[in-house]
Amino acid sequence: MVQSNIVDNHGRSVSVGRHAEEVSTVVGQLAELDRTIAHHYDDLYDFGETARTLDQSNALLASALDGVRAVTTQANARLASATVRLNAMARDAPTKGATIRGLLDLGLDQQAHHGGSLADAMARLHTLSATAKTLAGTLDTTAEQARDSQSLGVAAALHVLSGDLMTIAGDLALERQRVGTGHAHWARNAAGIANDVEEFMNGLSEPLAALREVDELLSAGIEGGRMVAEIFSEANAVSSNLFQLIAGAARALGQARVLLRQTQARATRLEQAGRVAFERAAALGLNDEDKAYVTLAIDLRDRLQTLTQSALEQGTLSIEQLFDHEYRLIPDSLPERFRTSLTEWADAEWRPFLDSALTCAPHIRSAVCSDMSGFLPTHISSRSQRPTGDPAHDIGNCRNGRIMYDDRLRQYKENAGDFTATIYRMDDYSGGFIVVRLIFVPLSFAGKRWGDFELAYSI
Repeated sequence: MVQSNIVDNHGRSVSVGRHAEEVSTVVGQLAELDRTIAHHYDDLYDFGETARTLDQSNALLASALDGVRAVTTQANARLASATVRLNAMARDAPTKGATIRGLLDLGLDQQAHHGGSLADAMARLHTLSATAKTLAGTLDTTAEQARDSQSLGVAAALHVLSGDLMTIAGDLALERQRVGTGHAHWARNAAGIANDVEEFMNGLSEPLAALREVDELLSAGIEGGRMVAEIFSEANAVSSNLFQLIAGAARALGQARVLLRQTQARATRLEQAGRVAFERAAALGLNDEDKAYVTLAIDLRDRLQTLTQSALEQGTLSIEQLFDHEYRLIPDSLPERFRTSLTEWADAEWRPFLDSALTCAPHIRSAVCSDMSGFLPTHISSRSQRPTGDPAHDIGNCRNGRIMYDDRLRQYKENAGDFTATIYRMDDYSGGFIVVRLIFVPLSFAGKRWGDFELAYSI
């Protein structure tokens, strides 16, 4: 750390500064490499998890396939048995159909053969019925004559006999009608039964063909299942080899990361030593180029103090706002960012001043004001972009409102000298880093140390 009130025109800090910058660059690259390895390690782990999930899915599918194959085999066996029975029925169908048709035809032949006898019998029934009706009429006439001759007993008997004959005639007519209807109905049914039997026998060919197609499909399914089982077996072998490769790669990455961490720790110690060496060399005297940036940083600090003091005097800014340390977290900010009552004024007044400071020299990288707690109430416009929610973007581009404070920065804040010069590794806009030389110049208001004006540059 540099504590100096005089810029020595004969300083020899050039080589030490270059060395410190190179070491810091190497440390930054090692850190990036470590993050890359960690990222690949995470990817490898995710890949392993995916492979395990696929392996479990293969096992479940194989088990399900075995079940399907068993059910398919049983169904195929039952189908084969049904097919055998239907084939037997189909073979016997013509013979049985012919037998049924023959029996029905025989019945029809017998009906036709005896049709004449049946017709004669029905004709005789009709004749008997008509004779009974005629006889009944004659008896009625005789009964009337008997009544006229006052033979009342005979007339009554004749009337009774006439009624009985009429009843017999009606019964004979009804019986004749029933016999005729039954005969016609039997003839029609016999023909219908014969046709239905023939259609049923002929219709057996279609279900038999369908059963044969189903049998072929089931057989193909069983063969396909066997092939899929072979594929699953090969997939399991590939998964086993894949797990071995993943395990080997994970071990190699783990060993490489351990070695990298060891190298990184040594390089970090070397970086710290190089930074301290630069700070001590700067204490003995800065080279002309570094001296120009220190002088510029002090001048910019003075102008910023004048700007702020004028606002205090005009009442557009209060001393309470300036020294407000109640940092209010901005919701959902990542990395975390904060606001105070100074934020709005700093964005309006300090940010344009900081933007203009970037044009004061060719190699200036950044300019910012940080209070004694490391809080940045505002920043240059390029570092004050709207957050996107992507940490890789927001870390380098949304630095306004951040609190940047650690043991090293605490030492710089406690420095009471005119300035502090150091080597600093700073996040860039793309998620990487740049190594800069950083000048801290104390910033005070109303006789009280507020923080520092910081100017970063690279040579």
